Amino acid sequence: MRFSPTGISVVYFVLGTIFILLAIRSVNVVGWNLWTFFLIGFATFDYFLAFKYYQVRKIMKQMQNGQYDKENKDK
Repeated sequence: MRFSPTGISVVYFVLGTIFILLAIRSVNVVGWNLWTFFLIGFATFDYFLAFKYYQVRKIMKQMQNGQYDKENKDK
């Protein structure tokens, strides 16, 4: 089963948001600790992946329309 890059992007964005909310709750309950930094790191990584999959979607759409060339790949 293949998933679309848009769907995967949304899932990673939601996961990143959940990790951010958990980090905020952790800071409010116990303060800044190692667990909070891990949660922020996971959220950052999830937002990064969401952005990358969104870019993949744009590239796939350009390839389907015949507008993608190798020069755009480097940008």
